[in-house]
Amino acid sequence: MTAIRLTIHESPDAGETEITITCKEVDDRLQTIIRQIEQMMVSFIGRKDGVEYTLDAESVLYIEAVDNSVFLYTDTDVYASGLKLYEYEDRLKNTAYLRISKHLIVNTAKIRSVRALMNGRFEAVLANGEKTIVNRHYAKLFRKYFIG
Repeated sequence: MTAIRLTIHESPDAGETEITITCKEVDDRLQTIIRQIEQMMVSFIGRKDGVEYTLDAESVLYIEAVDNSVFLYTDTDVYASGLKLYEYEDRLKNTAYLRISKHLIVNTAKIRSVRALMNGRFEAVLANGEKTIVNRHYAKLFRKYFIG
């Protein structure tokens, strides 16, 4: 395993912040870092009690489609969204978010544990203790992405 060196250059003349990664190849460890950085640059708009809130992608546990509505779930609250699930899936490529069923996208960074179930499915326990089921249609990708 190759060591990773972090160099930070602060400059009062700098315009926007830029992150550059120089590497021989992108390994699993580096891919995890890249996903975390990309996720930090994503935010959502959620509505609750008639008020719109900006939510950092890191604070959302999962995104669920129920009937024709989409909801964002955090540790403590549920927010309505105007986007469709496929729009979130597209926006969240290369982040820790992963579709695990027809109706659910989960933030894998918020998964505390995983347990294999019958019929090729998985049960994922989130940071708040809530359990979600990884549908067997998405299990192969989940296993590769989350378990390795």
